[in-house]
Amino acid sequence: MVVHYDNGRQHLIKTRDLRVCAFYAGWLGVNKIINTRDIPHQDAESCRQALNKLINQFIPNAEQRARLFSDMETARDENILPLESFDWLEQDERATFWLWAYICKAGDYELGIDKPANAEFGKNWYQRMNLSVSPTSHQERINIIISFFDNIIIPTPPVNHLKRQVMDRLKDQWKNIYSKPAPLKWLPNEEDAVLWAWNSLKSLQEERNAPTIGLSLNISTPGMSTWFTP
Repeated sequence: MVVHYDNGRQHLIKTRDLRVCAFYAGWLGVNKIINTRDIPHQDAESCRQALNKLINQFIPNAEQRARLFSDMETARDENILPLESFDWLEQDERATFWLWAYICKAGDYELGIDKPANAEFGKNWYQRMNLSVSPTSHQERINIIISFFDNIIIPTPPVNHLKRQVMDRLKDQWKNIYSKPAPLKWLPNEEDAVLWAWNSLKSLQEERNAPTIGLSLNISTPGMSTWFTP
């Protein structure tokens, strides 16, 4: 591990990736090592510098800092998905909307990631993060999905790449829900869009009028899947 020095202090965190810096801040807070509540998250450099300053301040022993950073790197390997994991959403608004709706409503067991210790009863991961329930654009939904996965902190070791497994399963689930039909040459794109919207709204209305049992909403049911299938 390469360590940079400045006036005798170690700069353990060298990354300029804001996602990683923000994760380190969250990890330190969750593990109650350092209070990182006031760490800035506007840009990677400010976040990185503030974290290094705090670590040097609260952990003056160089060997302890080195062990701490090794633990942080292990946790990062488990918890931060590469951006390529979200590529399948970039050009697919339906898939993005479905995945956003899924994580918004799915319980912890259904998602496949255990709730954190002392979690508030009746809330899922999405609700505990206080993420927006009304994103207004495709890009906003993608940003929320990335933040959702980043903000779940899975304890390590070991490194099981649980988030990667969850993402792969959800991607496969979407493939099963929606397979794009071959376009009909005689049907204009505008009419195709109108028909899809009409069928989706009709399905939604039928589901809302149907009697329900209990208060939970299972977003993976066949009925809800028809929202996304033309």
